[in-house]
Amino acid sequence: MAAALRGVARTGGRCAEVRHGGPVLFVFSGMGPQWPGMGRMLAASEPVFRQTLEEIDALWAPLAGFSLSATLLAGETPDAPWPCRLAQPAGFAFQCAVVRVLARHGLRPDGCLGHSAGEVAAAFCAGHLSLEDAVRVCWARSRLQDQRAGRGGLLAVRLPQAAVAALQEQVPGLALAALNGPTALTLAGSNAVLAEAQALLRRQGVPWRRLPGEIAYHSADMDPLEAPLRAALAGLAPREPSLLLFSSVTARRVSVEAGMEAAYWWDNVRQPVRFHEALAAAFALGVRHCLEIGARPVLQGPLREAARAQTQPIVVLPVLDGGPDEAAALHHALARHYESGGGLDWRAQAPEGRLVGLPVTAWQRRPFWHEAEVQALDRRGDPAASPWAEPAAQPRTWRADLNRTLFAFLADHRIEGVPVLPGAAALEAALQAGQAAGAFAADTPLCLEACRFPGLFPLTRRHEQVLDSRVVAEALEVLAYDPARPAHVTRVLTARIGEAAPRPAACVVGDLAARAPHPVDLEAQRARLGHGPAFQGPSFLSLAADGGAALARISLHRPSCPVPEVQGVPALLDGVFQAALALRVGEGAVVLTAVQRLSVYTPLPATVWAWITLASDDSALGECSAWVLDDDGVCLARLDGVTARPLRRLTSPIPRPDFFRAPGWEVVPVQPDPPAAFGGRPVRVVAPAGPQAERLKNALGAVAPAVEVTLLPMAPLVEGLATLLALGGEPGRGRLCFLTHDAQPVTPQDQVRPDQAAVWGLGRALCNDIGDVSLIDVTSADSWAEGPALERLWQEIGAGVPAIALRAGQRYRPCFVPVAESEDAPWRGDPGRSYLVTGGLGGFGQALALWLVRHGAGRVVLTSRSVPSQARVAPLARAVGCLGGEMAVRPLDVTDPQAVRALMRELARTDRPLAGVFHWAGQTRDRPARDLTEADVRAVLAPKVEGALALHQASLDLGIETFVMASSLSALLGTPRQAAYAAANAFLDGLAWARHRAGLPTLSVNFGPIAGVGMAASAPVAAFLSAAGLPLLDPAVALAGLGAALRSGRPQICLARAFDTARWERRRPRLRLGREGESDGERGRRLALQCRDLLAGIIKNLPRSPVPGHPA
Repeated sequence: MAAALRGVARTGGRCAEVRHGGPVLFVFSGMGPQWPGMGRMLAASEPVFRQTLEEIDALWAPLAGFSLSATLLAGETPDAPWPCRLAQPAGFAFQCAVVRVLARHGLRPDGCLGHSAGEVAAAFCAGHLSLEDAVRVCWARSRLQDQRAGRGGLLAVRLPQAAVAALQEQVPGLALAALNGPTALTLAGSNAVLAEAQALLRRQGVPWRRLPGEIAYHSADMDPLEAPLRAALAGLAPREPSLLLFSSVTARRVSVEAGMEAAYWWDNVRQPVRFHEALAAAFALGVRHCLEIGARPVLQGPLREAARAQTQPIVVLPVLDGGPDEAAALHHALARHYESGGGLDWRAQAPEGRLVGLPVTAWQRRPFWHEAEVQALDRRGDPAASPWAEPAAQPRTWRADLNRTLFAFLADHRIEGVPVLPGAAALEAALQAGQAAGAFAADTPLCLEACRFPGLFPLTRRHEQVLDSRVVAEALEVLAYDPARPAHVTRVLTARIGEAAPRPAACVVGDLAARAPHPVDLEAQRARLGHGPAFQGPSFLSLAADGGAALARISLHRPSCPVPEVQGVPALLDGVFQAALALRVGEGAVVLTAVQRLSVYTPLPATVWAWITLASDDSALGECSAWVLDDDGVCLARLDGVTARPLRRLTSPIPRPDFFRAPGWEVVPVQPDPPAAFGGRPVRVVAPAGPQAERLKNALGAVAPAVEVTLLPMAPLVEGLATLLALGGEPGRGRLCFLTHDAQPVTPQDQVRPDQAAVWGLGRALCNDIGDVSLIDVTSADSWAEGPALERLWQEIGAGVPAIALRAGQRYRPCFVPVAESEDAPWRGDPGRSYLVTGGLGGFGQALALWLVRHGAGRVVLTSRSVPSQARVAPLARAVGCLGGEMAVRPLDVTDPQAVRALMRELARTDRPLAGVFHWAGQTRDRPARDLTEADVRAVLAPKVEGALALHQASLDLGIETFVMASSLSALLGTPRQAAYAAANAFLDGLAWARHRAGLPTLSVNFGPIAGVGMAASAPVAAFLSAAGLPLLDPAVALAGLGAALRSGRPQICLARAFDTARWERRRPRLRLGREGESDGERGRRLALQCRDLLAGIIKNLPRSPVPGHPA
């Protein structure tokens, strides 16, 4: 550094030309990297980016008839991907603008190469085509190819090129579309041709992936485009390239003699993309740096593979990563390019100037009180302005500093656990700004019209955040951002000043209560929303009989904000929105989207009533209106046209859960040394009663006196499990070992007993809840009470491993197996048949009912132990009807086999016969295992175990196609405080495997905790699970995983959010230090090695210089 500074000094402070680290190649990707919303951040932060888009748009709009820049920078992201006619020109304009931004930062290429559609931008950036000609090529190419949409697609395969000819002979019509690497190929064809190719490749074990899109590029399907494309591009005038330009059609350099005229662009559309060969030609000329130009990286694999084949190192980097912070990603790419030896022209960013001297100023010797502006405002306040609208430096703009203590209550408004600015807070900021601007006439009600909430703004205290409310004429907008990053702005509200709606006449609150007499479970509602105290305003909520109206009492939570006038409107109006959610059902979190008119007639007191009515019955989201009333029934404010939408748009693909696994088993080494004295502690082995168990008891009594064998009959199951719980709670019992047989499907030949699976699930929970419990599973087909098998079993009992299975001399431990994404079509229900959902009126059951109808089910039949009120089912019935389905609710005791059989036979005889069963019924008892009683076990097992058996028996002769049971992750992990629940769900898993072995359709889904429903509906339980490293899963994501699980063909799938392993192990008493399948000796050796490594690290970091008073 010192040498570099001296060099700067010798040049008089001027920046010298930076080094060049070898030629730079820009690679322009084709179709694939485009995504709606790309370019917005760059357009806001880089003027040259926006200028380039406007320059291209001036040429594009006369040809295409629409504005390309307006489409690219639209404020709202469309639900569906762009069609070809938009994606190609958007990608071209984006790439050209990015190249100019890079040049502005001092990075210019020495050569260009385009992949398929990317050749248009490459030709322009290399100077081969004028911008006018490039826009013309892009317009003709995209417009004509878009006409072939819906006829085919592309298939990426891992296959040598030499094998393609044989594949094409077996699948006529299959075309080679692109050669991206020696074995990275893309095939094209019609949908039927690709389906045939997929089936053939699957049988041959060849990896393949269907690419997004519905056009068979570079295939015979393009042939009808030849004549119109040549005609549209007649008269192109290519020039000599100013940079090296490589063709992915010919795999050679481009010159003016062999330029990109109309005939070339037809070959670009029809011939295969020879990308790998073109890269080799470019790399042969000494390229040392390769940068992918596109909205997100899609060619990094082929680029890195080609670079590794070169003798000289080549640095491959993407310019953008596909994330929302495009400016940061581009700057990061520039830094990585420079760090890897690439050249930058610093004069592009810091033009040379003249040096000036700093003025010499003497010390003033005056005290200076250092205080941030936000701290000063908290200390002294501004009596002339509302904290929501304090004057800002810009004209007609008012600011709210969200880091002030006054606004700390906003953090209680959470969506999926993340603090998010409530829409009601944006409304309050707009109202206060409008008053400060004098936009409202004196002595008239305040009114905002056409309120839209386009973006969500996460809140944090880690850096500054502000709201800017701007008033221009009659329009308002509220922007949220970090002042340190002004380019990253979220528009949280747009509205305009309007005329208030007529004030409704006063009414009697008691009369409204008589019209809405059915109370709503507020605890469940709060658990579903997950807000903190400041936004738990509704203290009373009831529905009308038809579910079309609601009455709520809403109060401020004063301890969370010492200034009620700051908290009032946001908390009270958000309480109105929360109450409105009772009129609808959904599959996950919901966000406010619009309020057609907000009229405020008088300031709101600390407690109000809200009367909410649906505007119509034709919307599943339930557009509604609300009156805000005082205790005398006088209307204080009115909201019309309130609408909301799911946080995850249900018309867009919802990702499956992070943790999508199947339970499995892996072989572990056999313990070499048999234990001699079992650690000096008594061991009680609990085994299922039977002849083998009797022989085992006698044999172990002879060789291991410290072992006591208890033979336990497991029928009835409830009594057997209750006895096991009692054994686990005995004081001074020593170690407890559960010996199960046929409890787990360890090998493909294993037959599974559901009752033994329940014992295994209970043991897993006891292992974590009370500790000193181990599990061993054997098969009834093996003779494990004599000979070598007995010795092996004796060793395992002494080892005390938490969970192990013995099969034919092999030792197995449980694990999770990844499940590949199925390429089959998404699961669809039958519109002409019915689907039975037990527990269908619970929160998750209602979400399942909507999911089924959304995926094609014609009718859903929900069961309930008692006849529910119309108010309870009306919102769900309305939502199902809006989706085009039918819904029926039937009272049913699912534990009554005769009632279950009668209902299923009745459904099988209807005009829409029964096609599937979804067993969603269940209960839980959240308490330590030692506190569970036999009554608790019975209450938990009855709906799940007895219900599943009744449904299984009743369905055997009905020919149903789908049989799904909602199990739980607790059956696999043994969640503490859920012993009976774990046993009940393990029974479902065992029943699924038993059905699977019998050839019956089945699926047991081990769901992780679902946000707002089931046991996670209890706030303490949800908090415990999160603290234990088991985050809550959104119902919509869980159901997306259900669809993937149904396609997998497996009988058991685990769906959850990714675990926090460190937190989970801190909550596992028995397994905190150990690992599955690890003996006491192995555990001791591992801990000793960890201590050795820890000490070595400490010694390594000791000071090397002598310490006073001690030798060095």
